[in-house]
Amino acid sequence: MKLLSLLIETLIILGVTIKNIEAERHNKKQKQRNVTIQISVNEIKQFLSHILERRKLVKVMNKRENLLEKKKSQHKLRIKGIQNKDLPKRSQNYLKKQAKKNITDEGDQLFKLGIKILQQSKSQKQKEAYTLFAKAADNGNLKAMEKMADALLFGNFVMQNITAAIQLYESLAKEGSYKAQNVSFLKNLILNSYILK
Repeated sequence: MKLLSLLIETLIILGVTIKNIEAERHNKKQKQRNVTIQISVNEIKQFLSHILERRKLVKVMNKRENLLEKKKSQHKLRIKGIQNKDLPKRSQNYLKKQAKKNITDEGDQLFKLGIKILQQSKSQKQKEAYTLFAKAADNGNLKAMEKMADALLFGNFVMQNITAAIQLYESLAKEGSYKAQNVSFLKNLILNSYILK
């Protein structure tokens, strides 16, 4: 029996020591895991801090580059400003031309409408045509001005006024109207022929 009790005691001791050894191994593995986790966390922290530093440096460099680009663009604008001092004048001239174009387009439409009315050739409608010509002439339409000058010269649907017709023809000649230039030429010929007699 002593032998049996001795064997049981050794088995119990062996079982306890094996359990202790397994527990120690498990503790070592846990410590190693904790150490590796701590190391990896430290590495991650270092990596993140490195990334943050790089981002800060990139931001600083971008700010510097942006400042340089702004200075360059301001310099270019100053240079362009010197070269394009008359830019506001050009834009004003463009706007004036557009306004004139719109007015002359309206004048052209009024003139065409007046011509259509004249082609219908009813006396009541012809008066309306000449009022349209007057509006078109106010809008700067040369052909309408010529029609109005003709009407003033011959007294068609307006009161005859030769001096006003001559003045209108002269201003039209300055504007580049060929008909008005011909009339001015004829007027000068007639005046010169009276003077020579």
